[in-house]
Amino acid sequence: MSSASHPLDPGAFPPADPTGLYKTNAMFPGRAGRLPVAPGAGAQPAPLDPGQGWPASLSRRRSTPRGFGRPALRPAGTISGRGPRGVWRNAERSIYMGEVAELSRRLPVLLAEAQERGDRFALTNLKTYLLSFLRLAADDPERARRESYEALGEWSQQGFHVQHMTGLFAQVHIDLYCRQGQAAWQHITEQWPAAKRSLVLRVQRLRVYYRYQHACSALAAAVAGAKAGPLLHTAEQDARLMEQEREPWSEALARLVRAGVAAYCGDKSSAVALLVDAAARLEAADMRLWVAAARRRQGQLVGGDAGCGLVAQADSWMMGQGVKAPARLTAMYAPGFLD
Repeated sequence: MSSASHPLDPGAFPPADPTGLYKTNAMFPGRAGRLPVAPGAGAQPAPLDPGQGWPASLSRRRSTPRGFGRPALRPAGTISGRGPRGVWRNAERSIYMGEVAELSRRLPVLLAEAQERGDRFALTNLKTYLLSFLRLAADDPERARRESYEALGEWSQQGFHVQHMTGLFAQVHIDLYCRQGQAAWQHITEQWPAAKRSLVLRVQRLRVYYRYQHACSALAAAVAGAKAGPLLHTAEQDARLMEQEREPWSEALARLVRAGVAAYCGDKSSAVALLVDAAARLEAADMRLWVAAARRRQGQLVGGDAGCGLVAQADSWMMGQGVKAPARLTAMYAPGFLD
């Protein structure tokens, strides 16, 4: 590959719409893929001290009907719900709510059920995105990457399906977790043409999360030493389009991206304000792991006793959920900060 065509080369970033990603709002104006929600019960984490700027309880339920981390509806007495979409959503929500121990308990059962049904759709999804998350929570990125590649190797190599997207999400997560920002950026930009040709971006959740990972990869690549200007511009464009989706969870993730841009640019006061706003929005969406990452970044910027307290509380909460390396998981969800 010539240097001019490499995704990290400055020449690959013309000022307007470098990848075509920013045309998708016009291409797909609908709001497909919204999660059904219902009140759910789960292990309640201990209340945290609001005096440090932390929410009084990460488990508090909100009336917001469109929170991304809310449990999907499923029949009483079942663990996986009806069909592959129920399997995916009911397991996926454990990630957003930070229920690592719960997902560790349920995923083997879900895998066994899918295997018994001969459900390759569910098996591939479970083995890529969800299983890789558990491996990262256990601080085993090498195993996460190997198992994700193996799972995708058992799926069709023709076209670009949901399974290819979840596999891409897993690989980018692993790159970000390992602080390999340039690899994350290369992975996600190389897959854009195939994703654009497919129909997966009609699903709003996948479209927004792709943009979020695209922005995170741009920020991480800038931190890793790639030319920052075009990458920061790309991250800001992604944040703007995520806000245009007009969903609480997409707006919350957009604020987190903007905080990373501000932090990289040295605008500490703006970054802290954006992190506070992002954490409040993420809490309303029940995206608890992202709340913890935002509060940890806030503590790093604030510094002093108050900042150390925020970092310690975030670390304590994440480790209580089964996350072995909170700093590395924070790098995955909130890049752009100079650790």
